[in-house]
Amino acid sequence: MYILGDVLLRCWHTAVQRVAYGGTPIPVGILRRQKSIAITFIAGGLALAVPAALAYAQGYPSRYDLGTTATQQEIAEVAIAIPADGRGLPPGRGDYSAGKAVYETACTACHGTDLKGVAGLSDMPSGVALRLIGGRGTLASANPVATVESYWPYATTLFGYIRVIFGLHVPGT
Repeated sequence: MYILGDVLLRCWHTAVQRVAYGGTPIPVGILRRQKSIAITFIAGGLALAVPAALAYAQGYPSRYDLGTTATQQEIAEVAIAIPADGRGLPPGRGDYSAGKAVYETACTACHGTDLKGVAGLSDMPSGVALRLIGGRGTLASANPVATVESYWPYATTLFGYIRVIFGLHVPGT
């Protein structure tokens, strides 16, 4: 950095040098190495500036207006967060036995019949990593227990999580 500063100082006009340094001009002699460094920086600056100037001269915009402003309907289609009070839940119905049947069909293969995870699954986390229950209130402790229950203790937040995670392969669910 010292060499660059020295080169720039030596290249200043004598009048500017006198104003900046109290009337004493800096010697004008520049070493060959300093000249090559200065030329390199000047060439680099031109290499960056010339394409920008050419693009501007050819009528390319300096700012691209990609896309359009989302409509309220488009926002509503992707705004899927469900607050704890349940506002925004889709219409539906169900009870314990219907939920149990869905769990047994779609969830027990990974999470087990006891909700504590299935050990030994290939190509994915298994066992404790897939447990659903336990750990409520432990996330801020020295030994947090990371489970669905500890992260999403309310039905509405759990619903939102399941809809996001399992909606990846079944859009709109």
